[in-house]
Amino acid sequence: MNIPRAKRVWLPIAIAAAIAVVLTVWIARPSSVSIERAEVGQPIPSLDVDLKTLDGETIRLDDVEGPLLINFWASWCRPCIREFPLFAEALAEHRDLSILGVVYDDSAASAREFARSLEAGWTSVEDPQDRLARTFGVSTPPGIPQTFFIDRNRILTGRIYGEMTQERLRRELDGVL
Repeated sequence: MNIPRAKRVWLPIAIAAAIAVVLTVWIARPSSVSIERAEVGQPIPSLDVDLKTLDGETIRLDDVEGPLLINFWASWCRPCIREFPLFAEALAEHRDLSILGVVYDDSAASAREFARSLEAGWTSVEDPQDRLARTFGVSTPPGIPQTFFIDRNRILTGRIYGEMTQERLRRELDGVL
């Protein structure tokens, strides 16, 4: 069979384009698991999901009581390094405050070493399916760090994009404590 030269050139391109379209549609399809988004001023969605801590334990976000600060971080994040001492100080000052670190786009081994080296006194969890990241709308961009403040009534009272400062942290904590 003799296929004209023009068809020989365009046929592989057309097939590749069709495959690219099919893959794009498949990847971009809605998840079979509906994720309710957390919005400032609203109660955070119930997350009935097991979270694996960097120490290998299992916790549930729904079981964390009291005012809560959730911080998305990674070992490669330079602003995250500067934030950790602020969070340690806040935790020491406010005994009823809980802090939950969420490792974002990082390996558990790197995150574990990072948290140990900075003497993080709070629990950090892995988020391998980005369940927490999707619930809280964390994505790249704007990336990390991102910090969320949740009061005793499970209301999301604040969200900080980027590096935390002492002043911003105190102002947000005033709204949850």
